[in-house]
Amino acid sequence: WISLGMFYILCKNPEFQVGSTVMIRTEESKLSALPGMDMLQSFGFAGGGRVVESELYILNSQNLMGQVIDDLDIQTRYRKKKGLRYIEQYPSSDIRMVYPPLFTDTMNYHLRFVVSKRANDYKVRFKYGRKLRDSFVIKDLSDSICTPVGTFSFKECCTLEDGDKMKINILPKMSTIEYYRENLKACQVEKSSNVLEISTITSNPRKAIDMIELLIDLYNQDSMTDKRLLTESTGTFIDERLRLISAELTNIE
Repeated sequence: WISLGMFYILCKNPEFQVGSTVMIRTEESKLSALPGMDMLQSFGFAGGGRVVESELYILNSQNLMGQVIDDLDIQTRYRKKKGLRYIEQYPSSDIRMVYPPLFTDTMNYHLRFVVSKRANDYKVRFKYGRKLRDSFVIKDLSDSICTPVGTFSFKECCTLEDGDKMKINILPKMSTIEYYRENLKACQVEKSSNVLEISTITSNPRKAIDMIELLIDLYNQDSMTDKRLLTESTGTFIDERLRLISAELTNIE
C-alpha cells in the first residue's frame, strides 16, 4: 500500500486554489428615489440594478464561458510528460494541432493524440470516441495524418528531444464549456452580500488566473451593454410618454 501511495503521489500533479472577487453594483436605491420611477417599474423597467442571483447566472453562463474558451484557445489541452507526470503546457506548447476546417465546431466525441519522439521519426497514436483508434509513424510532424474523421497534422513550436512524449486532448465545444463551468465556482461571499467569489482548484494556476480575469472582464462588458440598452429603452419610453401627454394636453386646450 505504501508503494501504491508513493506511485500515486509521483503521478498526480500538485493542485492550487485560485480565486478572485467581483462586486455587483446595484443602484436600485438611488434610482427608486427619482420622480416617475414607480411608473417605470410598473412597466417592467427595474431601474438598472439586477438581482445578485441573476448576476450569478450570467457570470456562470455557457455564453460567457464559451467566449473565454475561444479567446484563450483552450479547447485543446497540451500535456508533456515529465517523469511520471503529464504537465499541461499553457499558454504556449511545444507543438500545436492543425485541424481540418470546422472540425472543432462539428466534432461529437473526445479526440486524443499521443505523440512520441523517437530517434528518426515520430509515433502518433490516435483515438476518437470509444471505437476509432489507430497508430501512425511519420518522419516529420508536419506530415499529414489521415484518419476516418479527417486529416490532421502538427506544427512544431519547440524542438522535441528523443524520448519526449505529449498528449493532445480536445473535447466537443459544449463538453469543454461544461467541464470548465463545473470546475469554476461562482458564489456569494455572504448570503446578503453583493460581492461574488469566483474560485477553482487547478494544477495550472496561470491558466486559471487568465480564465477568471477574462471571465470578469467579459461579465463587466456584458453588464455595461445591458445598462446602455436599459438606458436607451428607458429614454425611448419616457420620450414616448411625454409625446402622448403633450398630445393629450394639446387636445384638452
